[in-house]
Amino acid sequence: MGLKDDIVRRIDTYTQGDYDIKKTRKIPTAQDLGFRRHGRIIETAILYADLRGSSEVTERHRRHTTARIFKSFLYAMARIARSHEGAIRSYDGDRIMVVFPPDPSGGNAACSVAAQTGLEMAWFFKEVLIPKLRRYDNALDFGVGIAFSPMLAVRVGLGRNPDNNDIIFIGRAANLAAKLSDKAKSPNYIWIDQEIHRRLGDEWKYVDPQASRRGRRPIWTSRKLNFAGGKRDAYATRHTHELN
Repeated sequence: MGLKDDIVRRIDTYTQGDYDIKKTRKIPTAQDLGFRRHGRIIETAILYADLRGSSEVTERHRRHTTARIFKSFLYAMARIARSHEGAIRSYDGDRIMVVFPPDPSGGNAACSVAAQTGLEMAWFFKEVLIPKLRRYDNALDFGVGIAFSPMLAVRVGLGRNPDNNDIIFIGRAANLAAKLSDKAKSPNYIWIDQEIHRRLGDEWKYVDPQASRRGRRPIWTSRKLNFAGGKRDAYATRHTHELN
């Protein structure tokens, strides 16, 4: 059997027959998913943290200088995400994708945790990374996008060698979070979708959550976003939260 026939045979296994799809409150791993017709539905928050203008950064510097910047940025974002139990599900050159564990009780805790993570990332970038990396580049910027929806997790690529396969998350939140991160930049480092905003706890929605409802000052400012051929409500902020 030639290569063409082998590829077609495998595609037929993907396009024919029913998929074994189960709902889960656990972030899927590669061990949870087979390569054929397997998937997991997870409803939670997803976050993208993206270094702005990375192509320009690459053009401005020698490769090893760009590596210093990228490695520092991605390490910091990953450590902050992991401190909140976020699962790193993709490194893509200049950005990181994080999936947060769903609330076991079916509540909205994942949205508040994702927002806190983004606010801490923004603080660390502004107060620590920029001063440290200024010697290499004084024009660095970044953005965080966060969205919420059900998503289908499936394993894609080639088997046997783990370098040749990955898990992808199919659903509005994954695409929308990436789009929101593209919009976010200084001074509004974080953009969130309306579902995240609606589900936030007061601590992450207002500057002064203990004040009377009429006296509360919102952390987030309303925005509009072009997405999938239509306009969507979104929210942006210039606020940050200090990382301990």
